[in-house]
Amino acid sequence: MFRNIFVIIIYLTMSMSGIAQTFDIDKDLDRLDNVVSKAKWYYADKEKEIGKLKLQNTTSYGDQDLYTYLLSITDAYLKYNSDSALYYANQCHQIALSDKQAEEILDIELRLILIHIYRGEIDQAMHMLAQKGDIKKAPIPCQQLMAIISIELEGRYLGRKYPLFSKAFKLHSKKIWSKYGQYISKDNWLYYYYRNFYLGDVSKSTLQKLLQKARPNTIQAAMLNIALSKIYRQEKNQNAYAHYLIESAINDITSSNREAMSLLFLLKTPYIEQGSSRAAEYALLCTDNATSFHDGLRSLDIVKAHSIITRKYEEKMKRNEKYLVTGIILLFLTLIAIIILSYLMYLRAQNRKIMVDDMQRMNRSLHYSIDSERQLQEKLKINNRKLLEEIKKRNRNFIEVYRLITNYLGDIDEFKKGVYNLLITGQIEKAKTMLTSSGNLEKYLQNFYYQFDIAFLDSHPDFVMRFNALLKPEAQIKQPKPNILTVDLRIYALISMGITDSVSIASFLHFSVQTVYNYRSKIRKSAISPADFAEQIAQLYS
Repeated sequence: MFRNIFVIIIYLTMSMSGIAQTFDIDKDLDRLDNVVSKAKWYYADKEKEIGKLKLQNTTSYGDQDLYTYLLSITDAYLKYNSDSALYYANQCHQIALSDKQAEEILDIELRLILIHIYRGEIDQAMHMLAQKGDIKKAPIPCQQLMAIISIELEGRYLGRKYPLFSKAFKLHSKKIWSKYGQYISKDNWLYYYYRNFYLGDVSKSTLQKLLQKARPNTIQAAMLNIALSKIYRQEKNQNAYAHYLIESAINDITSSNREAMSLLFLLKTPYIEQGSSRAAEYALLCTDNATSFHDGLRSLDIVKAHSIITRKYEEKMKRNEKYLVTGIILLFLTLIAIIILSYLMYLRAQNRKIMVDDMQRMNRSLHYSIDSERQLQEKLKINNRKLLEEIKKRNRNFIEVYRLITNYLGDIDEFKKGVYNLLITGQIEKAKTMLTSSGNLEKYLQNFYYQFDIAFLDSHPDFVMRFNALLKPEAQIKQPKPNILTVDLRIYALISMGITDSVSIASFLHFSVQTVYNYRSKIRKSAISPADFAEQIAQLYS
C-alpha cells in the first residue's frame, strides 16, 4: 500500500514539473513602459547616491584610504558613466603607482581595461590586456578578475566575427571557457553566468536559485535574467524568452545600468510592434544610454534599430494619409447628402449634425496623430545623425593619431640610417651634429601639439569658454586659431582630463617642470577664485 502511495506521489511530482510556465507578456510590457518612463528619476537617484559618496572629507586619509575611497567611486560609475569611471580609475592608478604595490597596480589596470571594454573600445582593451602577460603568472588574488576581463573581451571580439549561436561561435566559446573558466570561483554567481553563455550547460533551476538570492533592482539580477532568457531562446520558448528579457531590462533601468543590451534585444522580438510609440521610446532610451556611456560598439546596433522603426513609421504615415483622404471624401459626400436630403430629413437634422461633428473630431484627431508621428520621426533622424557623426569623429581622431605615430617611426628610421651612414664613412662630427640637433624634435612636437589640440577640442568644443569663465575679465585667453590651444590652455586641458601633477604634465608636453609650474602659477593668480581654482578645473567635465 505504501509503495503504491509513493508511486502516485512521484507521478504527480513529475506531472507538475512538466507543466510549462505561462507569462502575461502584455502586463510585463506595461511594467516595463512604466519603468522606462521613470528612467530619468532612477538616473537622478544614482547621481544623488554618488554625490553623497563624493561629499566625504578625505583630508585625513592616507594613500591606502584614499585609494579605497576613489575605487568605491569608480565602481559606482562603472556601468553608469564611463567617462567618470575612467577619471577616478586613473586617479587610483596614480596612487597605486606612487605606492609601488605590484598587486594593487595590476588590479586597477585591469579595471581600466574593463572600462574600455564596456565603452566598446575592444582593440585598445586587447592591446592593454596583452601587456599584462600570462594569467598563470599573475598574482592569485588578481587571476579571477583577469579571467573575467579576458572572457568579456574575447567574447565581445568573437561576437564581432561570428553570428550569435552559430556553430563557429559555439566552437570558439568552448575554447574561451576552457582557457579562463577555471580561474573563476564556483562560489561566485558570475561563474554560472559566464558558463551558461559560453557552454550553455547550466540548468534553469541553478540560475533560478541564484536569481532568488540576488537583490532586486540590481545589475546581478539583470544579468541572471538575461542568462535565463538565453536558455529559453534556445528552447524556442518565445514567451519565457521575452519575459526574462523584460525582467532584465527592468533591473537594468532601476539599477541605472547604462551598459546593457536587454532593451535592445527586446526591440528585435515580435512582441514589440516596430512602428509603435513603445518601440520609439525604447529605442530613444537605448540611444541616450549609449550616448551617455560612450559605448561605440552598441551605436551601430542602435542605428539599425532606429532605421527599422523609422521605416515602419513612414509606412504607418502613408497608411494614415490614405485614411485621411478617404475620411475627407466621405465627409464631402456626407455633406452633399445632407444638403440634398435636408428638406426631406428635416426631423433628423439634429442627428446628422451630431454625425458631422463626430467626423470632424476624428479628422482633427487624425491630423494631430500625423503631426505627432512626424515630430517623433524627425527626432529619430536627428539622433541617427548624431550617432553617425560621433562614429566618424572617433574614426577620424583614431586615424590622425596613428598617422602621426607612423610618420614619426618613418622619420626615426631615416634618421638612424643617416647617422649610420655617416659613422660608416667616418664623418663622426656630422653624426654628432645630427644627434644633438633639435630641429626634428621641434617638428615632431609641433605636429604632436597640433594633433592633440584638434582631438581635444573635437571632444571638448566648449573647453575654452568654460576655462575663461573661471578667469577674471582682463585675463581672458584667446586662441591663436580656431583649432589651436595656447600653452596655458594645453596645460589646463591635461589637468581637466585628470593629469594633475606638474611632473606628468611636463613629461607629456616635453617642458621642464619649472616651466609648467610658472604657467600654472601665472594662470592661478588670474583666476576669479584662486583658492578653489584647482578643484574647479578637476570638476570641469565630471
